[in-house]
Amino acid sequence: MNKTKIEWTDYTWNPISGCKRGCFYCYARKIAERFKGTKAFPKGFEPTFHEKRLMEPFNIRKRSKIFVCSMGEMFGPWVKMEWIMSILLSLIHISEPTRPLYISYAVFC
Repeated sequence: MNKTKIEWTDYTWNPISGCKRGCFYCYARKIAERFKGTKAFPKGFEPTFHEKRLMEPFNIRKRSKIFVCSMGEMFGPWVKMEWIMSILLSLIHISEPTRPLYISYAVFC
């Protein structure tokens, strides 16, 4: 989980990274391919579930907004339902004032 300067959110959290849509304007693909093979993007932009990241929201102690999967697509047809359920179940248990924000790019490509 990373603190961000994006004005409408406080943190970005990427328990899933990557996407198979192939949108020509995708900022995330460019970043992931640039850092392919690193800890953050071990498989580049290939959809990847980062199970170790599921506990990260529990470290936030104050009211916050969390942009979920800013570097990938959480609701693509290739995403395993187990991945989605793991993320949603982990968010059920975070403190009340914290708000997760979900964006799906399905309508744009």
